[in-house]
Amino acid sequence: MENKKNLLYFEASSMKKLHKVIEDWQNDKEKRLLSLAVEKDGDMYCCLGLSNPTEVTIVNPEGHSCHRNGRVQVTTN
Repeated sequence: MENKKNLLYFEASSMKKLHKVIEDWQNDKEKRLLSLAVEKDGDMYCCLGLSNPTEVTIVNPEGHSCHRNGRVQVTTN
């Protein structure tokens, strides 16, 4: 079961390394980050990030899933 928590922590000894750590995480997880907060803590650059929540489901007004074959299905009247 996938972890649905979306609070993340990253740290590195420089901003350049921190960028690489975050970029590698995004490539590995194939997820976007919604927001980041970076602070210097002693000799380290630390980052708290929020990722996309995985539990969001798009539904139509009747409460049925709008996904079909991995895509969002849109109908117009």
